[in-house]
Amino acid sequence: MKLVRTIGQKFLQAGRRVRAVERSKRVVAGGLAVVLLATIAFPLIDKATVSALSTYTQNDWSGGVGTDPSSQYSEATNMDAGATLAIGNQVNADWCNTAKCNSSWTRRKLFTATNLDNGFLASTAFRITIPYDAAMQNDFDDIRFVSQDGAYDVGFYLNAKTDGVSAEYVVSPTNIYSGANNMYVYFGNGAASTGSAKSSLLFQDNFASAGTPAATRIDANIDFALNGTSPITGVGADNWSVRWTGKITIPADDNYTFYISSDDGNRMFVDGNPLFGSWGGPTSTAQIISLTAGEHDIRIEYQQQSGPGYAQLRWSSNAISIETVPSSVLTAVDPDTSNTVQGLLGTYYNDANLGTGLPSPWQWYQWDDPARFSITGDTATLYDGASFNAMNGLDDSKDAVVEFDLQVAPGDCNSSNYAGYKLIFGVDIGCDDGNYFHISGPQGTSYNWDQLRATHFQLDTWYRFRMVRYGSQSGYGADLTYSSNGGLTYQTIPGLSRSFGYSVNQSISFSGGGRQSKLRSIIAYSYTHRVIVSSLGLTEFNGGGVGRLTSAIVDFDEHPYFGNVIYNTSGTGISGIRVRTSASDSMAGAKDFNDCPLLASGDAITATACVALNERYVQYQIILSDEATPDISVNSVSIEYSNDTNAPGVPSGLTIKKSSSGPVVAPDGWVRLKPYVSWTAATDADSGIAGYCVYVGTQEDPGSLGEQGVLGSDALNNYIVGDCGFSTRNTYLDLAQAAPGNMTSGERYYVRIAAVDNAGNAQSDPLITTSFRFDDEEPDGMVFYNTPGTVQNSKIFTTAWTIVPGLLEAVDEHSGIAGAKYCVAKVDENFAGCDEDDMNWYGANHTSGDLRDTSDVLPMSAQGFTTVAADAARLDDGTTGGSGVNGVLMAVVDNAGNVEGMASSAPYVVISVQAPSAPQNLQVTPSSSTSNNFSFTWDAPSSFSGSTPDINYCWTVNEPIEDDQSNCHWTGAGVTQLAAGPYATEQGVNTMRIVAKDQPGNFSAANVATVTFSASTTAPGAPTDMDLADVSTRATSSWKLASSWVAPSQPGSGIASYKIYRSTDNVSFTQVGTTSPSNLSFIDAGLSQITYYYYVRACDNANNCGVPSNVATKKPTGRFTSPANLTVSGQPKATNIGPKKATITWTTDRDSDSKVAIGTAPGQYAQQEIGNSAQQPDHQVDLTNLQPSTTYYYVTKWTDSDGNTGTSPEKSFTTLPAPNVGEVAITGVSVSGATISFSVTGASQARLSYGASESFGAVKTIDTAATTSTYSVNLDGLSDDTKFYFRIDLVDADGNLYIKDVQTFTTKARPKITNLRFQPVADAPSSTQQITWDTNVPATSRVSYGPQSTPPKDAVDSALVTQHSIVLTGLVDDTDYALQAISVNAEGISASSEVRTFKTALDTRPPKISEVVIESSVRGTGSEARGQVVVSWKTDELSTSQVGYGIGQTGALTNRTGEDNNLTTDHVVVLSDVQVSSIYHLQVFSADKARNISHSDNQTVVVGRASENVFTIIFNALESIFGRRN
Repeated sequence: MKLVRTIGQKFLQAGRRVRAVERSKRVVAGGLAVVLLATIAFPLIDKATVSALSTYTQNDWSGGVGTDPSSQYSEATNMDAGATLAIGNQVNADWCNTAKCNSSWTRRKLFTATNLDNGFLASTAFRITIPYDAAMQNDFDDIRFVSQDGAYDVGFYLNAKTDGVSAEYVVSPTNIYSGANNMYVYFGNGAASTGSAKSSLLFQDNFASAGTPAATRIDANIDFALNGTSPITGVGADNWSVRWTGKITIPADDNYTFYISSDDGNRMFVDGNPLFGSWGGPTSTAQIISLTAGEHDIRIEYQQQSGPGYAQLRWSSNAISIETVPSSVLTAVDPDTSNTVQGLLGTYYNDANLGTGLPSPWQWYQWDDPARFSITGDTATLYDGASFNAMNGLDDSKDAVVEFDLQVAPGDCNSSNYAGYKLIFGVDIGCDDGNYFHISGPQGTSYNWDQLRATHFQLDTWYRFRMVRYGSQSGYGADLTYSSNGGLTYQTIPGLSRSFGYSVNQSISFSGGGRQSKLRSIIAYSYTHRVIVSSLGLTEFNGGGVGRLTSAIVDFDEHPYFGNVIYNTSGTGISGIRVRTSASDSMAGAKDFNDCPLLASGDAITATACVALNERYVQYQIILSDEATPDISVNSVSIEYSNDTNAPGVPSGLTIKKSSSGPVVAPDGWVRLKPYVSWTAATDADSGIAGYCVYVGTQEDPGSLGEQGVLGSDALNNYIVGDCGFSTRNTYLDLAQAAPGNMTSGERYYVRIAAVDNAGNAQSDPLITTSFRFDDEEPDGMVFYNTPGTVQNSKIFTTAWTIVPGLLEAVDEHSGIAGAKYCVAKVDENFAGCDEDDMNWYGANHTSGDLRDTSDVLPMSAQGFTTVAADAARLDDGTTGGSGVNGVLMAVVDNAGNVEGMASSAPYVVISVQAPSAPQNLQVTPSSSTSNNFSFTWDAPSSFSGSTPDINYCWTVNEPIEDDQSNCHWTGAGVTQLAAGPYATEQGVNTMRIVAKDQPGNFSAANVATVTFSASTTAPGAPTDMDLADVSTRATSSWKLASSWVAPSQPGSGIASYKIYRSTDNVSFTQVGTTSPSNLSFIDAGLSQITYYYYVRACDNANNCGVPSNVATKKPTGRFTSPANLTVSGQPKATNIGPKKATITWTTDRDSDSKVAIGTAPGQYAQQEIGNSAQQPDHQVDLTNLQPSTTYYYVTKWTDSDGNTGTSPEKSFTTLPAPNVGEVAITGVSVSGATISFSVTGASQARLSYGASESFGAVKTIDTAATTSTYSVNLDGLSDDTKFYFRIDLVDADGNLYIKDVQTFTTKARPKITNLRFQPVADAPSSTQQITWDTNVPATSRVSYGPQSTPPKDAVDSALVTQHSIVLTGLVDDTDYALQAISVNAEGISASSEVRTFKTALDTRPPKISEVVIESSVRGTGSEARGQVVVSWKTDELSTSQVGYGIGQTGALTNRTGEDNNLTTDHVVVLSDVQVSSIYHLQVFSADKARNISHSDNQTVVVGRASENVFTIIFNALESIFGRRN
């Protein structure tokens, strides 16, 4: 809250500006001199961020019409203006009296439609939004629009509403005249029904009435001529239609020709299929159809728009001459009787479109079947191909508005982009995916495709679209906006902007193209931007009155800015105020008050378009409205303001992005589309930020803020400041919308932002600037690329391109080449997903699928790329029924994101992963042999990829072929035989297996050909002298045994190999190796330290083996010859370090003992090593009794069981500091206690010992935190004025105690009273005692005293002193008194003396008289004159008053006044009726209450001579002339 006070008024007077006298007034509302200031959001002034506001106030209008804003006003209507403002007696005139509005409507509001054209406008409309008023019906049914004189209804249509909130109307007056057109909106009739109607508009508001026929009947046949008459009761002569349905009986199988002639349109369907039709205009048609004998469904539709009207249906066949189709072959079900009768059922509609909700001038296109147009409730559904239009379009010279609700069904889109589209009034609707659709078009707009695609519309959701088609008067083009709340608010579609100069035909059509859509609430009307609609005025009451007063012009000086307008009213009516500004003292250029919104008290002035920045002259208009008995009045009007001549701060963070949600463009970077600019708001501590002047153009320094470069119309119409070429309140600017013209490729564009505050001050220096470069021209991508020429068996393949400098290379004139991108796709799916805007275009990083994103490209120098696993889903390898043919598309991208496709002679890649079938006709020669000598032949498989010569074959004998081909023997490409050789590997039956691998490398071990063959040979004898040797390496735990033997003496059929067998139990042996015939030894590695058993057998080439050799046995042991190794990097390591301890750990690769050598200098260790003898790989040695804050150097040592000792590198560690106590503070020292505060680091406990000596005697223990923390300990129960000793000792986490220094403090002394004395004060006017005493500390002084039988009184001195003195006055004489001295020190501790007594003496001292003043005077004249003497004096104590006096300067005091017994110290006595012309002497007398009397010295006073009266003077003069008469 803020006090509002008038600190100065500024006004115009006598044709010149005059400053008002500074004066202080207070605006009072309801007795409170405060006003609550609302906080208004930007762009209003935020009072929390600006300087304090002053206030202009007017609370007097008694001066009448004039220019003085303190008491005068410019004009007033029906307003009584004086010290307050009140409505006059005029009653609201011209209340509505029309067909749609009368006196039942209780309220109205005025508004103005201003036509900016010179001439009047006919057949046009404008929009207005009516906010809900509590007097309105909740559904707005009582709204009416009427001319200002109340005589004419104004046509209107309810376009959108939210019950109880607001409603938007399209209003269509017959004519809109040049200038202001005032009219009223009426409401307040609870019984009214809606007055919304289509008026002269071209529209259909909904389809709710569709399908309701006007009449039905059975017509015998179709053969009539109406000649402009009605066909049936309930149907007019024009604008109607009929649908005839029934069955036709065909007499025989034949070709039948049907003929129809009509005026206007017709359509015919047989068995539900269209036969012919022309919907609109007179037509004659014939069509042949082959029909079988029997009944067939028939439907004929006819449309009559205007004119004579006729229709005739005839037929012919080979057996029938041309004739009208007779009723005898026509049948239908009579709806009244449910009987089948001759003729057709005619269903008649009162529109020309068969009740489809399409009244004239809407109509179907020629071939549109209503089956493709269904109506449910108020919604029409268009299916594939359905179209309807208005053949009579709107006036091309005018603007036109078309609005419609649209819903796209979920089934309209699928996962493929561009699966279909609709064309609705020139708006393309494209599918994005299964959840969204997007908008492009319509004609008359230009668009940014990337931005359009970023705006998603939900499927199965209603949106309202508003399209403005500009006519010739507005420079052509179109705008499209949308609403997601039923038309209450509209949003622009990013990327869509008006294309000026693009002429658009104003005919209207809706089409369903490819997919289903739903429409409702269509409205179309001529419209002009040249009509400006004001806000609504104040509510006026039927039978009530309205008063208006316009203020004088107020001058607020240079650079004002405004807060709220505040006015105070009383009474029951309603009120409102309008405020406007001007740069001229005549208010030239100011808005008309009717165009200014009504404000309530407390509203912000800057919230209106009538208040511009930096305009210093202000007027307000106060409006009062009341019902029949007006009682509302205004007491005062205040305007908050201040003046600001300081420039605002500088905005920061100027950033260029490719779009609002796109990537940031580096300074001076390239863009292909108009970018998005944003910045961080500036600040202004005075008036706050109003907005920003923006420049975008090719000049690096454009000079004044008036330059706007390529930017379009000012977003604020120069509201911010006149110097701004382009201004905005936002901290962003989308150049796709704000810069309507074209940008030039290769140009550098500079962006400059300057802040403007709410007082119109513009930031001049420094200005924040940045730049970007523009390029929307495609690069020249003259590069050829080639895919692999052979079939691939993997989705990972390489594509290459060729660069020939100067001939085959990619070049770009402006932004330069960024690189290439690729997209892979299945040819069977027509390269789906590789359109320009699909997100499947990748570069080297495979991170961004956006074709235009240059952050992920293939360098042109790479001259190729290889696909990655992420591409696999988009490639066909033939496994799912596809052809396996894939496409590779390449494109060159420049640094601005423009693209150009690369050419290829073979952009296809064939992928096949189907393995070849088994080889055919596998044969062996011979089938058996005693010498193991065989040969094999076969034929190529029946199916494979690639060519026959490229097939390779894998073969094995007696083992299955592995899928990974690891055991394959290969023949080589194209070889289909194995030459003779020893292929048998064992006695008896052997099996040959062969599998094919084709050119792409496809291979399946399951597709195998086999053949068997037999071998029978003689085995060799037994080897001899089998022996073992231990060849292990213990250091590496490499356990090995070497075996050796002697060849057998009987070789049999020949020795082909030796087989070595091993056992761990001498029972079960396993083959562990094979050697050649010439190798008589074998090393068996990878053993363990256990006992093993071995023998060997000799075998021939048919694997026929002889008996075993002797068995040899041994256990591998080995021996370590070097120490164990450290196994963990960085070891040994010191851990668990404390002030007095540490733990050393390390790990070795085998068991050893543990020792640590340690010292405080490098390489110098204590003689005794610390450790343990346990053999283990994990070592730990705990070190204790170390010194805090000390660096130790150490090495570790370990010795294994074989005596090998290892030593680590030297390491070091530093013990932690000892726990520390610091920041010791002694506070709160009192007489009995103190507080000890301190911080502790590195301790787990603190022990505070304290006492009156260094032996202490008391201790307090505190558990402390691990980190540095502060603690306070309160010590109480201490002796005062005593020196105390304390020490804070610390204990660390390991229990080590650290003794710290002793410190002291002294408690404060308690106050003590000594030397209490009291004695009378000499020569005092009454009994007075002086009390004195001493204290040991500074303290206050207080004496409690009184007679012993009465309550005591206090005499106090609050000064802190050690020597005290209190004087007691006014004591009673001869009385026993008791007293006690009390002193309190600064801490509030008191000390009291013992109670003492004394007795006052008798009063024998008379009062002292002083300052005696005597004044004489004479009253009256002549003989009647009398003297008077006034005597005054003072005494030093209360006493009586008396004066003694006598004639002459001396002598007895012959007279005394009566004694005045009122005791006082100021005395006055008046002596009356004393003789004039006399001398008196006198003395004053005073007696105190003890009757001690004193008197003054003798005083003399002269009483003057009396003056003569006028008669005496005359008489004496005559007597001197004539003498005295006897």
